[in-house]
Amino acid sequence: VIPDPNEYYFRRPDRRFSDEEFILPTLDGEAFKEAVFAIDCSGSMGKEEAAYCISEVCQIFRLFEKVRGRLIFHDTEVYDQGDIDDIKDIPQEIWGRGGTDFRPVFEFIKENNLNPSVLVFFTDGEGDFPDEVPNYDVIWLCLTDASLPFGKVIRIDISDLRPIYC
Repeated sequence: VIPDPNEYYFRRPDRRFSDEEFILPTLDGEAFKEAVFAIDCSGSMGKEEAAYCISEVCQIFRLFEKVRGRLIFHDTEVYDQGDIDDIKDIPQEIWGRGGTDFRPVFEFIKENNLNPSVLVFFTDGEGDFPDEVPNYDVIWLCLTDASLPFGKVIRIDISDLRPIYC
């Protein structure tokens, strides 16, 4: 997360300016420098789960207009979808369907000199993990109770949710 002075905030004014006739808001805020979104497209992730993951990425781009990111589908390989600047850049279909190995995603980021603020995984959490913790934040949006070795884990129960298509 980097400073992004595009948000207005009203905070208590500085006493040095208390004699002013009016109070102006402060420009402040934070933004992602770049996010990498990795969607698990292994055989253990069904079509419903995949559709939900794609719809969540779409919602992120709808809610946070300044997000820049890269979309990756992965199973035991990486299927790079390229840079995503707008919802229309997000593919609606997932391919892959092999086993699950998270290591190629981390290797892809390193080999392509990507410098993400955050890596967001959409997964069921079953797979092989790297031995080293990366130097950027990792968020696991996990659809099961799987144990994940590092990063922030957010458990999602999609049983009552329906995907919102882009």
